[in-house]
Amino acid sequence: MTRIRTLIAKLESQEAGTRRRAAELLAELGDETCFAALEKRLGDAEVGERVAAIDALGRLKVAAEYDILLALLDDPDEPVQEAAA
Repeated sequence: MTRIRTLIAKLESQEAGTRRRAAELLAELGDETCFAALEKRLGDAEVGERVAAIDALGRLKVAAEYDILLALLDDPDEPVQEAAA
């Protein structure tokens, strides 16, 4: 659990690459307790971080994610739309 808390904290890093990698690692761990933290990253200013959060949420396969991903199909950024599809 400590590893998950550490990675969730890294989602708040000032470095975009750190946030992206933390999302990827959380997805690999597959623990649903990180769902809310990943969902929060969907509001990141960086498109790449939003795409990483979408990918991570998709890999968790939590029922609530489907409504979120459906809404992101209308995102103004095409990479976000593609990741949500």
